[in-house]
Amino acid sequence: MPNETRQPFADGSTDFERILPGPDRMYPDTDSPPQAVVRERVERLAAGLAEPPWRREERYTAAGVPTATSHFLIRRGGARLVDQVVAATGADLRRVALFFGERLKGLRRQGVDVDLVTATQWRELFTVWRDAPVVAQAWRQTVEWRTAHPEISLRLYLDEAGFGSPPDGWEERVRALVATASPDHPDGTTCQRLRFLNGRALATLRGRVSAQAVIAVIREELETAR
Repeated sequence: MPNETRQPFADGSTDFERILPGPDRMYPDTDSPPQAVVRERVERLAAGLAEPPWRREERYTAAGVPTATSHFLIRRGGARLVDQVVAATGADLRRVALFFGERLKGLRRQGVDVDLVTATQWRELFTVWRDAPVVAQAWRQTVEWRTAHPEISLRLYLDEAGFGSPPDGWEERVRALVATASPDHPDGTTCQRLRFLNGRALATLRGRVSAQAVIAVIREELETAR
């Protein structure tokens, strides 16, 4: 019996399909001339390979990235984008990894098509956030806008939204808010009122005034009111 695989037909007959693996199939490619594999070629090819996933995980872990986040980025292909953003902007590796591995995961689950944002646009966003950290506090609004308007200039949007520029009289508005607003169900604690007032104030000031500056004014007013 020949050492081969045969295919059956409807009439009950069979025909040769292929030789099974073995010496008869183990032959060199006769259509291409032999090539010497020299060390220089091997090194050149190795230099173009992506970083092995285990080394990338070690690097991320050393930067403080949680293991689950590292695995998600490495397996889903986001790690390359993380490294591109870090290399281009000098941003903190842990911060960038958590942004792509956790924050965007949440937006994606809420139906925001963050995959529409290109690598170039992500680098542009992180460059802006590096140069104007207060704008980074409005990251969600900016990302949602970018996914909805992929062709519009980011700088134009930031200027129209007023991000990065404290509005006139913002401190007075925050002080007035402290004097008039209170939680719907107050528990009498300063901590609850502080969180409530901070959230109300940042609803209009996020991306324009730092959260630290806003909460400092609120604390000052609460202390004065005692």
